[in-house]
Amino acid sequence: MRFGIPALLLAWALGANACSTTTKRPSFAPLSGSFVDTLTGTATAVLQEIEQALLGEGLEIKVKSEADRYLETRWYRTDEERSADPSAAHPERTVRFRVWVDEIGPAGTRAMIELAHRRSSDPSLDSRQAEVVVPTDHVGHEILTRIIEHLWEHFSG
Repeated sequence: MRFGIPALLLAWALGANACSTTTKRPSFAPLSGSFVDTLTGTATAVLQEIEQALLGEGLEIKVKSEADRYLETRWYRTDEERSADPSAAHPERTVRFRVWVDEIGPAGTRAMIELAHRRSSDPSLDSRQAEVVVPTDHVGHEILTRIIEHLWEHFSG
C-alpha cells in the first residue's frame, strides 16, 4: 500500500491534534526569590484561599485554572490601588502575582507565589525577561506579606 504526502500530513495533523494538551499554567517556573512554603491544606483549598485573599486586596484575576493549580492576576498599580496596564514611565509601580500550587503527598501542598514588576519598559525584551521579583521594601510586598500571614492562619501545621 502506498500513501502520498497529503495522506501522511493529514494523519500527522490528526494525531498531533488528538494528543495536544492545553494548559493555562506557564512553562516557566517562579522567579528566584519568590515565596515558597509547604501548607497543610489540599491544593484546591490553598488555591481558593489565595484567590480570595488576592480579591480581598483589590486585585483582579486574569487567569485561573483549578485543574492546572495556577492563577495569575492582572497588572496592579500600587500607587493607584487598581488594576491597570504597566506604566511605561514607572514600571516598578505595577505588580503582578502568579501562583503555582502542587500537592506533595502526605506532607501537604507546596504554594509558590511570585510577585513581580517590570524592571524597565524596554520593548526589545519580552514581558517575562523584563520582570523581576519585587524587593521587600516595595509597597506591593506588603500585600504579599498579608496573603502569606492569611495562609499561615488557615493552613499552618
